Amino acid sequence: MELLGHVVLSGDVECLTGLHIGDEGALEIGGVNGPVVKTPTKGHPYIPGSSIKGKMRSLLEWDEGLVESDGKPHTCEGDAAVECPVCRVFGTPAEADAETGPTRLSVRDAFPRDETIEQWNDQNTSLPYTEVKTENTINRITAQANLRDNERVPKGSRFGYELIYDYYMWRVNAKKEQRSLPPAPRQIRREFLASGRDRHQQ
Repeated sequence: MELLGHVVLSGDVECLTGLHIGDEGALEIGGVNGPVVKTPTKGHPYIPGSSIKGKMRSLLEWDEGLVESDGKPHTCEGDAAVECPVCRVFGTPAEADAETGPTRLSVRDAFPRDETIEQWNDQNTSLPYTEVKTENTINRITAQANLRDNERVPKGSRFGYELIYDYYMWRVNAKKEQRSLPPAPRQIRREFLASGRDRHQQ
């Protein structure tokens, strides 16, 4: 196997609506039902690299017609994994019988820009750096309301992201390896990030 080089893509994610990427392990007594993930030191909201990478993998699976009927991530076995752009770029589970070499794509966590932190400090929101959106579901039989508070990053917040793609010569030619570069982050622009279909752009 030969490492041919690296490609680094960087830019900003701008929230067009409030953004909720939940941290279920951060539930507190008296806190909101759905807190967002935050840095452990300063408590700033951020976007985990795994969230961006997972969305990119999902888009590539749709583009390649490889979405599984059970909704689980696509995985190939044996030699098929080497030819599969999804498995070659994003890797396969440890238990899979596939020799795809190292995972090609690394996505770093996206942290808020300095101007966004200043914007948060100047805003009069319910919580430090974030806002609270109350959602409601109604029982179809009893008409009883079920309120739930979700913490969100305010509209207009910007986060800096960085992606590193490694090119390897591994059982495919260099041109084919180059074509394996997954959909650029701008393709996520027409989609959504997080479970609440929160809109954003790159």
